[in-house]
Amino acid sequence: MDAILSARFVTEEQATKLINKLKKLTSYHFAKALSSPIKYNKSMDHIFGLTKVYIDKIHHAIEERKVITFKYGKFTIDRQFELNRKSQEYVYHPYALVWEQGFYYLIGQKENKEGLSSNRVDRLREVEITPTAL
Repeated sequence: MDAILSARFVTEEQATKLINKLKKLTSYHFAKALSSPIKYNKSMDHIFGLTKVYIDKIHHAIEERKVITFKYGKFTIDRQFELNRKSQEYVYHPYALVWEQGFYYLIGQKENKEGLSSNRVDRLREVEITPTAL
């Protein structure tokens, strides 16, 4: 339950549904002993919804050995999202997704660059799978 509640990309509504389903997989008495879902302030649920879509796209790209494109940015102190590199697209060869300290990271190689790099998936925008194979 803690993992579900701490996952930033899982909305409060989805967390409640998942936990209720988990409770149905155990005995009545054990389920009753489990704590009720903690209420978190997830005011940016729309961003977390996008993150799940991007995770799915990235998984498909890795599976199909395809190149992806995306834009990358970060939130300002005013909670406004700003794209890096004047909104230029990144062309990326995805190799893996890694869950670390509450965030998904995309591991791969940028087009025309040496070595691997990582990008936080919640900071990606406009992720698309290209027809180009790795």
